[in-house]
Amino acid sequence: MSFAVDDVGAGYSGLDTIAKLRPAYLKIDIGLVREVNVNPVTRSMVKAIIHLGHGINARVIAEGVGNEEETQVLRAMGVDYGQGYHLARPDAGQEPP
Repeated sequence: MSFAVDDVGAGYSGLDTIAKLRPAYLKIDIGLVREVNVNPVTRSMVKAIIHLGHGINARVIAEGVGNEEETQVLRAMGVDYGQGYHLARPDAGQEPP
């Protein structure tokens, strides 16, 4: 079993939670991902989260990727995975038989 810490950078996803759980994944909150390509403050924060994640051997996921510019900046910074409408729409899956 592995853990993921959701909404890193917002809410209850504090550093103490990350230290206690030692998660396999850190999911960067959409509030930091949006406009990361034009906002130097959030870009610095995202870089710090990526550094933290990779330092504890966790994969880093960017939530809410909304356009190609954000995608390119996040890739260049070293984000492992992305999630958002720009990349793919949610899939309801198959209907049960």
